[in-house]
Amino acid sequence: MHQGLASILTMFLLVSFGTIQAQSVTCEKEDKQQLDVAIFNYLKTHTAVPANSVTLLSKQCVMPYAVAIVHPVKPITDDAVIYLQKVDDQWQVMDMGTSFDDDFLAKLPAQLRHPNE
Repeated sequence: MHQGLASILTMFLLVSFGTIQAQSVTCEKEDKQQLDVAIFNYLKTHTAVPANSVTLLSKQCVMPYAVAIVHPVKPITDDAVIYLQKVDDQWQVMDMGTSFDDDFLAKLPAQLRHPNE
């Protein structure tokens, strides 16, 4: 194979593989289960929202961070975004809300900053 063509193909494969890796936000099964527990415990202890009145959508992970959408079963309120960080093998809620300032979002991997988009 011509060396120039081989270089181009190698560069294409590296860029493609890097792009696939960078976009991966899939949570492992165990992390998904732990996220559910951490989020519902947070809702129970820090909000007036009953856990059975919401569903969790779009859980995404880029270790050691995760994000999920807290979606009300009845559309009484807007969806909320909840950010978590895994510390010592435990998921801890960093913040929950409908909007976040740029300083907070800058701490997170770019893939998790705008989960509603």
